[in-house]
Amino acid sequence: MPLVWAFVAGIALAPGAAGQTPAAAPPPQDSQVLRVSVDLVQIDATVTDARGRHVTDLTADDFEVLQDGRPQKLSTFAFVTAESPEAGESRAARSPGAPAPGQAQRTLAIVVDDLGLSIGTVARVRTALRRFIDEQIRPGDLVAILRTGTGIGALQGFTTDRRALHAAADRVRYNFRSRTMSVQAPNSPEAFLDEVFTAGTLGAVHHVVRGMAELPGRKSLVLVSDGFSLRDGDARFGRLLSAVGTVVDAANRASVVVHTMHASGLSAEGYGASEHRPNYTRSRGVVRAAQEGLGVLAEDTGGLFIRDQNDLNDGLARVLEDARGYYLLGYVPDRESFSATKPRFHALTVRVKRPGLRVRSRRGFVAPPGGAPVTAPGDRMLHALLSPFAGGGIRLRLSSFFGVVEKTGPVMQSYMHVDVRDLTFDEGPDGTRTAQIETLAMSFGDNGEPADRDERRYTVTLAPDRYQRALERGFVYALRMPVKQPGPYQLRIALRDVKSDRIGSASTFVEVPDIRKGHLTLSGVLVQGVPAAGGVAGAEPEQDPNATVAVRSFRGGSVVSYVCYVYNARRGERGQTRLESEVRLLRDGVEVFRGAARAGPASADNPDEIVAAGVLQLGARTRPGSYLLEITVTDRLAKRGARATQTIDFEVVD
Repeated sequence: MPLVWAFVAGIALAPGAAGQTPAAAPPPQDSQVLRVSVDLVQIDATVTDARGRHVTDLTADDFEVLQDGRPQKLSTFAFVTAESPEAGESRAARSPGAPAPGQAQRTLAIVVDDLGLSIGTVARVRTALRRFIDEQIRPGDLVAILRTGTGIGALQGFTTDRRALHAAADRVRYNFRSRTMSVQAPNSPEAFLDEVFTAGTLGAVHHVVRGMAELPGRKSLVLVSDGFSLRDGDARFGRLLSAVGTVVDAANRASVVVHTMHASGLSAEGYGASEHRPNYTRSRGVVRAAQEGLGVLAEDTGGLFIRDQNDLNDGLARVLEDARGYYLLGYVPDRESFSATKPRFHALTVRVKRPGLRVRSRRGFVAPPGGAPVTAPGDRMLHALLSPFAGGGIRLRLSSFFGVVEKTGPVMQSYMHVDVRDLTFDEGPDGTRTAQIETLAMSFGDNGEPADRDERRYTVTLAPDRYQRALERGFVYALRMPVKQPGPYQLRIALRDVKSDRIGSASTFVEVPDIRKGHLTLSGVLVQGVPAAGGVAGAEPEQDPNATVAVRSFRGGSVVSYVCYVYNARRGERGQTRLESEVRLLRDGVEVFRGAARAGPASADNPDEIVAAGVLQLGARTRPGSYLLEITVTDRLAKRGARATQTIDFEVVD
């Protein structure tokens, strides 16, 4: 797979010392629903009527808030709603991977408890997740699908990209280490194993909750599980109840609402989220074992406990509906609420005076010493890279593609457009401009663990005329990372301007197939605009800076070229291939163009790959919006005509 269309605009990138650590600073503080300080305690509450419908017309006088049993006077009050789908659609089309903080309207982590799912439940959960991705996610939703039994990773799974979410859903599997849901004798080996796996579930949820702390606004976590027991009468009861309390405390600190879904479907009655549980130390007696822990998590974080239904998608729809609106209540606490030496837990009670209504809110909060926010300094480059949002200090656009290099094998080829206006340059005596930049790239596998890392430092040198062109057009940074194993990957890149200490980040999803199996396979598709000819004779054709392979944004009337590479094509007795290629253009799932693509000769870099390429002429009146280009190649020499399909999205703008 050759390095095609790597436009660098005459920029000299001189490598510097790799592996240098940027100056440490605390992570940025995004807005949170649960805000706790000596000046204000702010909490969220959801109010529904007897039929479960949201009530949106209440005033501050309709609420009563108690801290540790003492009434508090409200000083702030608001009803918060998510943006309409239309408001986020155009922005979401421009950010298929990680959005900017202001773009995310709803944030949802779906944690599939494969440490606690029966083999019969797994298929139902996987099917429900696929439907949820295709039918219920709307533009602006930031979603992650995680598993408790595979290593959660560092939030690299949060995305708006449906491809990445489908890959995560497809990898939900039955875990043979899953705990049993039968009643075990106290202190038996089976009970001990159940405790170990339950602790694993709670530890994974705790990890996700803590990672969501930096996300703005009200966040939702859905734990899909067959449940776990909190039975009294044996030594593990206190340990598990303490672990649940730790998760609840972390969720309330991070403004995360934990919803739980009993994945086994219809069952007998059990513990409901509306029942009162005064504290974590009192024995609750023997109740419905498989549902008890799920009910506790939901109740004490203000979430829904969804049980006794076979339609998991309906449950997920209820969670999304719950995130549409909530009341934000604030009051000024007394100084005694904050200890000078250690955190303190304070119980919260929110009541609604209007009869017939039900309110859900958090059961309490932990006040940090002196009301100071809990922050931890760290590596800003790594923080920007692991954040689920695209860093905005430097404007970046990233596109990555699967390909094969003859000597090294599968690779992820990436092109990142850098807005040069966000870099700080020093001017030399001859007008030459120089800037120092650092890059950090990491790829993550489907288990959330880092797969590879690339860290570099460069000196960017620009002649005066190239500097002016770069201000208008930016430049494209090309990066190639080897892939050791096939599978889905998320690639994240952070770039730091050394002089200003500004940082930008971007991420993208890449599915790397296993070409060793011999199946007909296509690389990723690369698209870019064909430069318009004209102007002064012999001059370089003008190229729209947004029509590069990294940005993929075209105006009506543009000529768009595309190329991908075909692997494992069958050859005849004389070494010839017989490939047929077709290209389709779709908008909102509707076909707007169909034509033939050209399957040409082998590429110059690798004789085992065949080039499939062509051009599209966009009409001058092409409707603006997001489009999908689909290339299908059929191998007529293979049995039953093997086919392979690859897609790429791009945008048409006014």
